[in-house]
Amino acid sequence: MNLYTIQLHVYKKSLADTYGLAPYSRISVYVCNLLKEPVNGKYYKLFPQNFEFDIDRINKFIDYGNFEFKRTKEEKLAS
Repeated sequence: MNLYTIQLHVYKKSLADTYGLAPYSRISVYVCNLLKEPVNGKYYKLFPQNFEFDIDRINKFIDYGNFEFKRTKEEKLAS
């Protein structure tokens, strides 16, 4: 669940920056858990985020992802 929460926070930051629909702090994050058997007629359960992330940490994740993407792209072009 925590790994998905990290991923959702990166998406949340990207959406806030790209579309400007709402500030990062005002977007809610929920993790969806698919169920084998329905509960109250639903095959899923939503969980609120377990913890709040520091926006600087999220920016570091995004910067690292961009760096790795560019590095991989350059390696493919060089070969």
